[in-house]
Amino acid sequence: MQTGGRFLAPFGGYFPGLPREIAVEDLPAAALEEARASGAWAKAIGDFPDEDGRLAPNFPQAILTEAVRAVHAAGARFAMHCVGEEAIERAIEAGVDTIEHATMLTSDHIREMKRRSLALTPTMCIGPLIAGAFDGIVTTDEMSRLEAAVERQPARVREAHEAGVRILAGTDAGMTPHGTVRRELALLLGAGLPADAVLAAGSWDARQFLGYPGIEEGAPADLVAYRDDPRDPEVLARPALIVLDGREVSLRR
Repeated sequence: MQTGGRFLAPFGGYFPGLPREIAVEDLPAAALEEARASGAWAKAIGDFPDEDGRLAPNFPQAILTEAVRAVHAAGARFAMHCVGEEAIERAIEAGVDTIEHATMLTSDHIREMKRRSLALTPTMCIGPLIAGAFDGIVTTDEMSRLEAAVERQPARVREAHEAGVRILAGTDAGMTPHGTVRRELALLLGAGLPADAVLAAGSWDARQFLGYPGIEEGAPADLVAYRDDPRDPEVLARPALIVLDGREVSLRR
């Protein structure tokens, strides 16, 4: 498991009680603290509804870029929660390693993410929950934009895959239950991604992205085996064998 410590947001810049709240100008130092504590990652909340009920970026470009550089210099990586277009643009410009959600992703964003080799974790499984999460804190027009973006997201994710952007499977666990990544894989498949790419997004490609070896000499023996073709998301609920670091964890007959 790799963690990123507590995710970071300015005061009032996310749902109360969830993030570590900081002054905007303290983002570089706080991100470095979280990266060093976790040994792997820091994460920032890129945007949240402002007083006018519209999505607004949480951090100025210069401060965000400085934070990403500090984390990278420490040998860690930077993830960023983004919903709106402007936050996505700032994340891309800052050079984060992954963008989480990217609900209002555009074709221009996709081209630039490909050029800069940024990964996308779309978490489409939270799509039905977004309207409820923002109900009462965004304007009617902004809610309409959010709902339209959720409708477009599968097509954008397919476009990103076809453009060569690395797609990773994530669930935003906490907003959804833990252990439900196969639901996200089914949504990626439904978005039109090839079955092999979908399975990779939740297994060997995600593992490689996190810096772990695959099936090779000297690597930890971590694998899951199935009696049927696991490119069918329903099959993923029925593993026949689970091996973690060479030890059998579970066997279903």
